[in-house]
Amino acid sequence: MTTTDGFFFIGQRAFLSAGDVEGVKSAYGPPFHNEKETVTVINEYVSGLDDYSEYDVDYTIYFYNDINCVQRSSLVYPRNITYIEERHTCNRYGDDINVSRTYRNILVPAGATSYNLGTVRNIEHYIMSNPNVIDRTIYYVLK
Repeated sequence: MTTTDGFFFIGQRAFLSAGDVEGVKSAYGPPFHNEKETVTVINEYVSGLDDYSEYDVDYTIYFYNDINCVQRSSLVYPRNITYIEERHTCNRYGDDINVSRTYRNILVPAGATSYNLGTVRNIEHYIMSNPNVIDRTIYYVLK
């Protein structure tokens, strides 16, 4: 094997290392992963032109043997997972909703069948369909 610029690797070159094999498995599976969201409504009302919702969202990643994510599996090796934490905020009536994105990495240990990213409390308050107070977090797991 050579590097992309044509130089030879220094060190062991006779076979793929365990890290090489895990890297390929991680990129192309199995195990595959899929995230599930569980929503719990805390408080919700609609009154005239006032619309309010407060709810918790629990994000969990599950691991599967098949690409259709039907047959649950456990990790043989630790797995790096990258996800985006997207925050939507608005603090005053009539202001635009601000969106920020942060990329996060986690290392899920070998043997895990799932990994919980956590629970976030979301609040959405609209007056006449215009944002009044928005504090919402969404997680997107990269495949």
